[in-house]
Amino acid sequence: MRKIWILSFAVLGMIASALLIGGLTPPTAHAGPQTISKIFWVKGCAITIKMENKSTANILVSTPFSKVKIKNGLWARVWPGYVDSFNVPAKGNITESSSLDLGCDIDRQYKFRFWRTKDGVTSNLYHYYPSEDGFTRKTTIDLGNIGRFFD
Repeated sequence: MRKIWILSFAVLGMIASALLIGGLTPPTAHAGPQTISKIFWVKGCAITIKMENKSTANILVSTPFSKVKIKNGLWARVWPGYVDSFNVPAKGNITESSSLDLGCDIDRQYKFRFWRTKDGVTSNLYHYYPSEDGFTRKTTIDLGNIGRFFD
């Protein structure tokens, strides 16, 4: 019995090593059940975020505090590679993209943090998409006129 356990651990170790160094490829669509591919070969999800600013002041998108989560999950950064924030100019628009963990077939909630200085007054707020308690599978997030969040 002891030899069987040792052999089992050795086989599991070889499989784990092959997975870690990329020695195995995921099963093809005709290979049968896809449970293994869902566990070991997790796909990401490319998203596009569109914002328009119809106000007369620039709006800063705070990337460290703009987050995304799945149901019952923890918040993670929408743009993990960005160190600082980016600007949506007054009367302008911007489109940004990102790649999220897990596949696109998962419900997600977003919260974006915005800063605006207008007439010497700086204010900031969070905007939830699609809502404070809603989730979406959309891969194009169109926030529309973000200037309206401050009015």
